[in-house]
Amino acid sequence: MATPAVTTQENVGTIAERSMGWGTLTSLGDSAVTQHGHCWATTTDPTTSSDGLRELGAAPNLGQYKSWMTNLTPGTLYYVRAFATNSSGTAYGANVTITTTGTIGRRHWWVEGTAFHYFDQRGVERKIEGTTVTGAAPHALFPIFR
Repeated sequence: MATPAVTTQENVGTIAERSMGWGTLTSLGDSAVTQHGHCWATTTDPTTSSDGLRELGAAPNLGQYKSWMTNLTPGTLYYVRAFATNSSGTAYGANVTITTTGTIGRRHWWVEGTAFHYFDQRGVERKIEGTTVTGAAPHALFPIFR
């Protein structure tokens, strides 16, 4: 009985809350790959039972794949491994590390009094004063930041 074989490549596009993981399925093993993707944790050797898991489903062919890792904590070191599963078990690629940036961009907006607040690219709170805020206006005015 042979498990699949998979390698983990360096992540790209790492920002405060997400990163793009890359893996390569190099062998299907002795049966069809029923699940593949990436797993991540703040400790070495994450598994599919770790908190961070992105499953991509069955993989009928060999080759490279990618998956987004989301809901990461800004300024944190993560260990990432590609994985693939068949009826014989789950195989993992080597650990690669990423460190999310300490910035969260202009995604998180909120209102205090009559001012809009947000975090800039360096994680510093900023505010826009002199605005009039009523009801659900912030979400209507800034739908791309939700």
